[in-house]
Amino acid sequence: MFLKDKYSKHRGSSLVIAIFIIIVLSLLGVALVRMNSTSAQSVVYEVVGTRAFQAAQSGMQLHLQKLFPLSGSGSAECRDNLPVISFNHINGLEGCQAAITCLNKTDYYLVTSQGSCTVGARPWRIQVAREIEVQAQDIK
Repeated sequence: MFLKDKYSKHRGSSLVIAIFIIIVLSLLGVALVRMNSTSAQSVVYEVVGTRAFQAAQSGMQLHLQKLFPLSGSGSAECRDNLPVISFNHINGLEGCQAAITCLNKTDYYLVTSQGSCTVGARPWRIQVAREIEVQAQDIK
């Protein structure tokens, strides 16, 4: 009888402890899943941002090559509304394009290239843009 009274005071406490542990572990699991999805989204933005930067860099190099060809006779126009360059046919730059603007200053060219990449389908479409600017001068 003495043992029975000792354990009767603790009746139901293990149920409360079990529910508490289940709730705490569930909250911990939700937090880990949320951290993992945030980390994956950051990686996607970083990769697409790098692709947009490479598209801007490629567009810049293409236009500078036309402004200053190795043959020495520049044939490209330097104007504000140049056609957009699409990189859909290049592996790694699918969905990317570069918009180039060129201003002819008195002593130099001011060339701006904005690369933008779009990945995914709606409603999860991600679009990232990067812009670079170069001042180029002919040294003849």
